[in-house]
Amino acid sequence: TTPLGLMLARMEGKGGGLAGLLHSDEYADFAGIYMLEPINLKKTPVLLVHGLMSSPKTWVEMLNDLRGQKEIRENYQFWFFSYPTGFPVPYSGSVLRKQLQEIYSEYDPQRQNPYFKNMLLVGHSMGGLLSRTMIQDSQDVFWDTVFKEPIETLSASDEDKEFFREMLFFEQNPNIKRVIFIATPHRGSDWADKWFTRIGAGMINLPGTITGATQSMMRIGQEDLAADTSKYLKRGPNALDNLSPSSIFTKATNKIPLAEDVPCHTIYGIRKGKPGPGSSDGIVPYWSSHLDNTLSEVSVPSGHSAHGHPIAIAEVERILRMHLELNKMTN
Repeated sequence: TTPLGLMLARMEGKGGGLAGLLHSDEYADFAGIYMLEPINLKKTPVLLVHGLMSSPKTWVEMLNDLRGQKEIRENYQFWFFSYPTGFPVPYSGSVLRKQLQEIYSEYDPQRQNPYFKNMLLVGHSMGGLLSRTMIQDSQDVFWDTVFKEPIETLSASDEDKEFFREMLFFEQNPNIKRVIFIATPHRGSDWADKWFTRIGAGMINLPGTITGATQSMMRIGQEDLAADTSKYLKRGPNALDNLSPSSIFTKATNKIPLAEDVPCHTIYGIRKGKPGPGSSDGIVPYWSSHLDNTLSEVSVPSGHSAHGHPIAIAEVERILRMHLELNKMTN
């Protein structure tokens, strides 16, 4: 327990917590996928993605339990995506996609490793939104939400166009075979629109790549921007704005279906009352965390930190064991 906690705590110093939210510019270079041990080509990766103002340390309770189970320990390896949480969600998504491609290129260049092709994602809160984009094909939905003009005719530099392309165009990752969403605000959270949250959003410092692209968008002119884009730019293209139910990110991501061939699971918290419609974990209401057509949906009597609750941990363990058994049957 102590070594695991120390390793995960070290990752927090690389852009976790409040510092990673407000000073994303200072920690941008630390965004990436981290491991507790060297990559194992004969174990299935489970990628854990933390949420807002958090870090890989948030998974310590779950990891202690899962790694304590012999069958899980021998068949799975746990990876962590750590990132400054002030980043706009589409930007964090582009970083995660690049990181995964780098790992595949180095360790599985022929894309034939059966373990890497059987990957699971577990996302908590905003980390679930990142995970969601890994099993979506954006087509032109995100682009058309931001711009009126196609990318080919946009009045922007080639560098800015490439930046926009990486954020707004993406495809389903074929290696990801299952996703677990925990306390994920698929349709946003009203907390993102509260006055104190808006003040916090104004204090977020983003890296030059993002601010430069934002300035480029403002120079493009109203004629090339979609209706809500200017308002979005004035509020600041950061994660807190992305979490608003009315944000262009929330609207766009809910227009894109999840991959039909990837089973998904939902775990959500309830602070009080009965599970289901009308419930909330205090931050994310059920109407936002619920997804139709998931393979399972489990409620946890907790606040927003549902991923640390014993019921949630037991559910993740159950899903990992089921995933393992199904894979044995098909192979």
